[in-house]
Amino acid sequence: MTFIVDLGGRKIFLILSGLGMSCSLGTMGLYFFIKEQNILFFGLYGAEDLNWLPLASLVAFIITYSLGFGPISMMMIGEILPNHMKGTQP
Repeated sequence: MTFIVDLGGRKIFLILSGLGMSCSLGTMGLYFFIKEQNILFFGLYGAEDLNWLPLASLVAFIITYSLGFGPISMMMIGEILPNHMKGTQP
């Protein structure tokens, strides 16, 4: 993962990860709004036809988090903290 991030750049991966996570959470929120309001699409399709959507949104969130915000934040901790906080030094 580190090699891929170095090729593409941290900024791009963080932006794409943030967009993917926000879109997946927005989709999940939209599903629960549709379910609560009993909204029908074209008079035929409702929340009961979209039962797969929360699971797909959760999977998309986990994938996009693990591609950006998860590993990059752990990589950056070593660069942000001062040397005396990283560990014992001889």
